[in-house]
Amino acid sequence: MSGQYLTSDLQALKERVDFLEETNQHYVTLLDIVAACSDFPSGVAELQGSELIVQTAFAQMKRLIPFEALAIYMIDDDSEFNLSWCDPPDSKERVVREVNAAISSGTFSWALNQNHPIVNPASEAEGTLILHVLATHSRIRGMCVGLLAGSHAGLEMSTLSALSIVTTYTAFAIENASLYEMLRDHMHNLEQKVQQRTTELEAARIQAESATKAKSDFLATMSHEIRTPMNGIIGMAELLAGTILGTEQQRYVSNITVSANNLLEIINDILDFSKIEAGRMELASYPFNLREILEASLLPLRLKAEASGVALQIRVAETCPAIISGDGSKFRQILINLVGNAVKFTRHGSITITCTLSEEATEPLMLRCDISDTGIGMSTEVCQRIFQPFTQADSSTSRSFGGTGLGLAITQKLTDIMGGHISVVSRPDVGSTFTVMLPFVTVPEGTTVDPPLVQNMKSSPSLRALSILLADDIEINQELARIFLEKAGHTVTVASNGREALNLFMAHHFDFVFMDMQMPEMDGLQATQEIRAAERSRGGHVPIVAMTANALESDRIKCQEAGMDGFIPKPISSASLQDVMLRLAGTPNETMYLNEPPYPPPEPAPPVFDRAGLIERLGGRDELLPKFISMFIANCAGPLQRLRTAAESGVYDDVHHLAHTIKGSAANIGAPRIKNRAMIIDEMAKNNELQDFPRQLLRLESAFEQFRNCVQKEGLPPE
Repeated sequence: MSGQYLTSDLQALKERVDFLEETNQHYVTLLDIVAACSDFPSGVAELQGSELIVQTAFAQMKRLIPFEALAIYMIDDDSEFNLSWCDPPDSKERVVREVNAAISSGTFSWALNQNHPIVNPASEAEGTLILHVLATHSRIRGMCVGLLAGSHAGLEMSTLSALSIVTTYTAFAIENASLYEMLRDHMHNLEQKVQQRTTELEAARIQAESATKAKSDFLATMSHEIRTPMNGIIGMAELLAGTILGTEQQRYVSNITVSANNLLEIINDILDFSKIEAGRMELASYPFNLREILEASLLPLRLKAEASGVALQIRVAETCPAIISGDGSKFRQILINLVGNAVKFTRHGSITITCTLSEEATEPLMLRCDISDTGIGMSTEVCQRIFQPFTQADSSTSRSFGGTGLGLAITQKLTDIMGGHISVVSRPDVGSTFTVMLPFVTVPEGTTVDPPLVQNMKSSPSLRALSILLADDIEINQELARIFLEKAGHTVTVASNGREALNLFMAHHFDFVFMDMQMPEMDGLQATQEIRAAERSRGGHVPIVAMTANALESDRIKCQEAGMDGFIPKPISSASLQDVMLRLAGTPNETMYLNEPPYPPPEPAPPVFDRAGLIERLGGRDELLPKFISMFIANCAGPLQRLRTAAESGVYDDVHHLAHTIKGSAANIGAPRIKNRAMIIDEMAKNNELQDFPRQLLRLESAFEQFRNCVQKEGLPPE
């Protein structure tokens, strides 16, 4: 019996030893796996990315548990889970089905909030699904998914703990790999990143001005569209005034001219809105007759008010001097805006403009103008915001009376710039009183001034008959300019676009060219550049003058850079045409008549390659030229190709960064022509305006080819 017990004890002891050895081997394996996982962070550089990290992690997981399939779902920037890795690849559909089932049952969400494996039966028969969140200290990065055959609900806790360790190490390793890749990219492209950061800082600086510039550009565009019909109205009125008219007809034409000129003044001041916002508004100071400017400026509004049965009265205190000095144009605009509003919103009663002197100051004197009406009035809340841009009393006012809501905003800004103050007192259904306080300087008695809104038409010396090429795509503009010029004795040939103008210029002789800026097929700037290129080959220089509805100073500069000799903003007049032709095509005596210098010649185009400047930046080491030029050409080729794709996709930031990179590289290498072309595209992208991008890209690509050809001719071919 004792032998049987001994045998039984020995057998039990042997089984216990086998169990302990098996358990010991199991834990040795677990420790080996954990030790292998601890090498993930230190081996990130050697692994070179997340792909090999995941492969290594999958291998360690399969040493722990006999998975049939392993997968990792990663979270993208939109917080969506996407299947990123699957092993084996043909298990993808099965993994997706199981994960979708886990999402539907809520198991997937539950696993996201646990820091240990979640073991559940799979949706398919005789299978097990294991989920473990991939999380670091910073955030959840994804989900690890494992599929097993059969039921494995009894997996040992040590095995699951080891799996948790492997999964956690994997999450940290993937995060470290991602950070390492980012660091490597930053180190590899350090200069580009610095330039990008500089650009971002610059963008942040001008971000507050972007909305203002957008409004300014909109106003400039609208001004161009308004100036085109205004050109016809004012020009045809001038032609009509030159015919035989009766007294009543002359009065009608005179009123048309006065109203049109007042409207033109408004358009010009709307353009000034952008200058005001940018702080570039300039004031002019000259003497003017206070009473005459009031009568002349408000005449059309008086007629409009009286036609509606509203009396308009102007009262100027006797203490106000007859002649004062200041910016009469801005003063006129303020009056027109305020009185125009009064006429618009007054259906019955009267409008009174009262001018007095403030007793608070003597010099400069403070002129007070009160514009009172018996119109619809405003509430206190509306009065507090009425001077904000694009603001009206309410939507019903907009429907009933129209308007842009810019008039009072411009009025306040003009008043502030002139050093004055504006306020309003109003009651609904009673009326409003706007009070403007403006400083002016007294003028000695006996000072004479020109009557307001009257153009001084001095007799001009005769100009020889010229053969003139006129390019404009608007029929009424063509007709108006042709009549003006032919009445002066010139011969006129009309072109409807820049391409036609270029062809006519190449086929015939002309003494003078008037060129619109915006035309189909080829604009006036392109046509001018082509004409100047032809003249450089065959000699000669024919004066070219822009005749355009683009009235900004930047438009004048563009015309000058294209090679034009002069600039006439529309609406045109016979006097403005005669004046510019005398300056540019008259005899020496006739040119001297103007008592002012002619337009300056256009600045020459920048060089294709500034070799001397580059050598200086290289410390005089000209042997480095081939290396740096080769690097520049290689580094610019890619951004040039990506520019078009970025523009077609409407990714303005990418266009901006690419153009800015080319601009900076071109400046460093001594390629000013490339730099200027890239700078234009850069500014277009920053302003979200890529309408002209195809043409500008062609010009940039052309400048790049010119640079490549130039350096090759100088014996500096890219390496």
